[in-house]
Amino acid sequence: MIKRSIAVLGTVCCDEVYSPNALKPQTALGGLYYNIITLAQLLSDEDSIYPVCKIGEEDYDRIIGEFSKYRSVKFDHIKKYPGRNNTVTLKYYSDTERIEYSTNLPEKYRIDELFPVPEVDLFLLNFVSGIEMDRRTFKALRNRLDMPLVVDLHSLFLGFRKNGERYYRKNLNWDLWQDSGDVMQMNRTEAEILSGTVMGDLKELADFGRFLLSKSVKVVLITLDIEGVLLIWKSSGKTRSEKIPIYKYGETVDPTGCGDIFSSAFSYKYMIGSDPLESCVFANKVAGIRATQKSSGGLHRLREIIGNSDFERLDQ
Repeated sequence: MIKRSIAVLGTVCCDEVYSPNALKPQTALGGLYYNIITLAQLLSDEDSIYPVCKIGEEDYDRIIGEFSKYRSVKFDHIKKYPGRNNTVTLKYYSDTERIEYSTNLPEKYRIDELFPVPEVDLFLLNFVSGIEMDRRTFKALRNRLDMPLVVDLHSLFLGFRKNGERYYRKNLNWDLWQDSGDVMQMNRTEAEILSGTVMGDLKELADFGRFLLSKSVKVVLITLDIEGVLLIWKSSGKTRSEKIPIYKYGETVDPTGCGDIFSSAFSYKYMIGSDPLESCVFANKVAGIRATQKSSGGLHRLREIIGNSDFERLDQ
């Protein structure tokens, strides 16, 4: 049996999620936690998952306890920092509209903290907080990687107000990030900020994806909330784009973490040799399963759900 290994860099969050009109939040782990547990469900116990993250000491034992449920998760690159762990408050006003607050963040990574790089088959970098590292450190890391790099731009574009509220930072020199990975994931708003242009339709988004492919990028994933995902990639020397519709496993309960789960599911399929289209369809289905679960508890059933024959037939 071939043993697989993957490194995942980002920030573990202690989430407080307010559903529309809710007076009290649901609390759960989030951020990089979604990435790790998804991969632990998709990979075998004989495979290796290396979280590269910093965890607040007050929540360290609880978070490590959750990771310890899976033999595949290794702790070699997890660091502890003083105080509480990063806390993210999400207040939803609809299935897709929300306000986000973030506090107790760890210090960003320095170049020396990231070496030696784990020897893995694929490296997934999820900018969960957006301040995991600066551009200089990112370039140094990428230059040291000799495996495929998947980058979810996620919160890279978000700034902080004094009360911890996150907001999109525009009109900065974002073109420096236009060739950040072999695979780049972003949502529609992030694509517009990265391009410096408001794009009104899928054709313009696809054209921007083709522009990114003219650099060192091999695959572009633009998530579209309830519309699905726009995939732009090269196949047999030709550039292709396809919109993959959202997949519903049931009634949408909580979309929190769907993007993180999508990136892990895509990375898993891509790492084992599936083409971008097959990887994207699979990832979209797995993210669709997450949306039907309350909090992150349902993640621990992914292996069981995906093993059912209904999963392969899952439709719109």
